[in-house]
Amino acid sequence: MGCRRVAKWWAASLFLGLLLAALQLLGSVALADDSSVGAEGGTVHAIWSTDVRLDAETVQATCFGNFAEYRVDFRFVNEGAARRVMLGFPFQRRESDPEYVSPEWPVGFQAWQNGRPLAVKAVVVSGGATPEDATGGYFVHEAVFPHGATMITVSYLSDPGGYASDRGSHAGAGHGMAAFYQYWLHTGSTWKGPIGKAVVRYQFADSFDGSGIQLPARDAPVGVAVTTPTNWTRPLPRTYQWEFTNFEPQLAGAGSNWWARQSPYDITLGFANGYYKGTTDAAWTWSSVARGFGTTKYDNLQDGDLTTCWADGAPGPGTGQWIQARFKRPAHLRELRIVPGNNMYDSAFGEFARPKTLQAVFSDGSSKLLHLNDAPTLQRFPVDVTTSSVRFVIKSVYLGSDYPATCISEVELGTQRAPGYAPFGQLIDDPYATGRLAAWAGPAAPAIRSRAGTRYSSRHYAAYTGGDLIGVTRSSPVTTAPFAQPSSLAAITAKDHALRLPDARLVGKPAAVTALSNWNFDIRYSSGIELLVNTNLRRGPRTTLAAELAAEKKKVRRYEDKRSEPFELLTLGRQRVGVAPGGRAFVGTSTSASGTVSIPSQLFWSADDRSFHLYAQSPAVTTDRLVAVARSMLGLPFDSGQLLAGSTHASSGGGKSSGSLLWLAWIGFGALVAAVIGAVIAQERRRQRKVAPPPEAQ
Repeated sequence: MGCRRVAKWWAASLFLGLLLAALQLLGSVALADDSSVGAEGGTVHAIWSTDVRLDAETVQATCFGNFAEYRVDFRFVNEGAARRVMLGFPFQRRESDPEYVSPEWPVGFQAWQNGRPLAVKAVVVSGGATPEDATGGYFVHEAVFPHGATMITVSYLSDPGGYASDRGSHAGAGHGMAAFYQYWLHTGSTWKGPIGKAVVRYQFADSFDGSGIQLPARDAPVGVAVTTPTNWTRPLPRTYQWEFTNFEPQLAGAGSNWWARQSPYDITLGFANGYYKGTTDAAWTWSSVARGFGTTKYDNLQDGDLTTCWADGAPGPGTGQWIQARFKRPAHLRELRIVPGNNMYDSAFGEFARPKTLQAVFSDGSSKLLHLNDAPTLQRFPVDVTTSSVRFVIKSVYLGSDYPATCISEVELGTQRAPGYAPFGQLIDDPYATGRLAAWAGPAAPAIRSRAGTRYSSRHYAAYTGGDLIGVTRSSPVTTAPFAQPSSLAAITAKDHALRLPDARLVGKPAAVTALSNWNFDIRYSSGIELLVNTNLRRGPRTTLAAELAAEKKKVRRYEDKRSEPFELLTLGRQRVGVAPGGRAFVGTSTSASGTVSIPSQLFWSADDRSFHLYAQSPAVTTDRLVAVARSMLGLPFDSGQLLAGSTHASSGGGKSSGSLLWLAWIGFGALVAAVIGAVIAQERRRQRKVAPPPEAQ
């Protein structure tokens, strides 16, 4: 019995030890899916052929410091039965860098039918655009045309087109860079019959400092746009106007390109664009600013670029934060102009918070409460005050779906009230008509939607480190967002219990923890390693790493090291990961004199509803170090040679050899236990032989 008890005890010990070893080995395998996440305008165009006639239209544009605000009214007449028509307002985008879309495309596009807002989506048309770096598309909206007349109104903001040449070097050309605004009438040729009448008016606000508008084509530098057609009139001060009656704006020539100015009825306003500093040359300060949103004198607020913005850097939605303009000498202000939100890409406006009410505080102690509509358009507020400064204090906000920071794209401080817009009927009948209509024709229209799968459907605000190969393109309700900005490691781990962070012996201590959005957070470690984590990806679009690799290859990015693949695919345990060595890539951007951009070493993968991206932000961090960090996050043994100096190697870790040593240790332990059990059994048997009774006599 003693032998049996000892044997059972040792067997149980052996079974328990082997079971614990098996559980440890199974626990080191991360079960995961092999996946990653990935301006010119023209007359409204009928995408479907119709019997509807374009009876008349008015195009009114106000040119500000470095952008123009458009209000375009169309009167259609349907002479048949009611019908549903898909409308498309054409635009053109240029991209000088495959990684970035330039701002030469409309911002804040809105559409109304008889004063009722229409849902709009952006659809990009591949191919057929000129020049070669341009892409055409439509803002598409659907309308039901009853029998009789229907009014369609659209409104948008547009940066001017331009050239990298100084127009002012030629006599009479003005002073500044060559620039232009265009409005195409040839796209209206698809409607039934001729267009009854069109009035196109460009008027200038006090902040517009363009010059050389009347430069003749014969005196212009080669390839520089001039104001055409030349039959403009000047019915009002600081105004250029064209009128056409009963005309068919067909393209000129059989080989004409739809996406270029090809009709004698297409309007171009050419000018020399000065270096915009605003009407008051104000210096801006702020209570806080989010990382990556500018630290220049104008801090993106008065740079004339609609796709840049200021974003507050305080915790929460930004209530109480402020921006302030201070003037060199007191200025008499007549109008405050604000473009709210972030308009960097199609869906950015809704993703970031926007101001709902602002308190404008002047140096004399007076103030004015500004109520803003929730739309990415220019919003004007009349004032009459002499002041040496203006402070805009955020009183309330419209919450963003992804990012808690409150953004403001542009601010102008007008010393004169900008001109308004004449009513449609009055301008059609009277070329001298004026008015104070806003650019809007009704309530704010729904946010612009982009067709899923188009190249420009969304852009992901990442860590601004360059070379990001994965991202989140789906918004989620802000009410359930797990993270706030800024954040802490304790707050993140408290709200995400399943998160497995890197082994501290490989990455060091967290130097900075930032919630890039309500769903994404970024940790920078003292070792020079950065970890970007995207969460809540279950509803977002997902592609395999192989598909992501194929997409990267199509960008034809050339590297100085002449690599053939943008990144490699590796398998760590049962997890597929992408690994991209660092280097310099030729991208031909205007921000890099050498024509290259630095791409850090990086490693990335996704599992369940999270994606992980490791960056090497220090030259001392190698790709092997990133692999070791990833293995530690996946619960796999890692190379102990990658431990930071001064770190001790515990038995829970391991290198390429430590995994084999662990197996050998368990095998040796099992053999030892078996030998001990065998020895005990043998010794018990020998003892029993010595005391065994003699055999019975037969």
